[in-house]
Amino acid sequence: MTKKLLMALLALSSFTAVKAQTEKGNQLLGGSIGFNTSKVSNTNYTATNTYSSTSFSDTKLTTYNIGPNYSYFVASNLDLGVSASYGYQKGTSTSIYNSQAYDSKFQNATGMLYLRKYFLYESKIGIRTGPFASFSYGRQTTNNYQPISNGYSDVTEQKNWNYSAGVGLDIVYFPAKKLGLSSAIGNLAYTHNKSRNIYYNSISNGHTNGFGFNLASSVNFSVFYVFGK
Repeated sequence: MTKKLLMALLALSSFTAVKAQTEKGNQLLGGSIGFNTSKVSNTNYTATNTYSSTSFSDTKLTTYNIGPNYSYFVASNLDLGVSASYGYQKGTSTSIYNSQAYDSKFQNATGMLYLRKYFLYESKIGIRTGPFASFSYGRQTTNNYQPISNGYSDVTEQKNWNYSAGVGLDIVYFPAKKLGLSSAIGNLAYTHNKSRNIYYNSISNGHTNGFGFNLASSVNFSVFYVFGK
């Protein structure tokens, strides 16, 4: 009996301590970091009435992102927050057929406002979901390497303005009273993208709209500190 009572008190103590993390008035302050690398090999086959050819290419991409985030619990299990992030991507594509190469660099900055509802199992692990709105600006430069002239040429610059709104989904875990971990699963969102391409003295503008469910394509973790009551 005494053993059962002690276990019940310990469980209640643990439940109360963790529950306090998502109570009204508490705050979360932390940061996120992400990394992803990929390599894709392509085979392109071209055929006409007079000839056919096959070319091979390898594409490598490396992506990093980092940024702070802050939220305030306006009600129990409901927080309102903001986040910012900086991302950098470097890519190389090489044609095995003619040694032609493309090097690209992409940088972007993103700001986001969100409202999230927490659904936790035993107040420790679960999901959080809710509406968000974000804006990002990115700039990409691409250099085309010409083996004949033994140098880079045909520099292309692209700028992007991206607006997005929808519903996000994260997995969240509280391993300790003052510590939390989360990772993005994906989102259902509408996006509007404006782009500008600059090639020598030529400038072209474009825009795209999209709506759909987007799964997180890279490993992205957020660590945050809980403070308040």
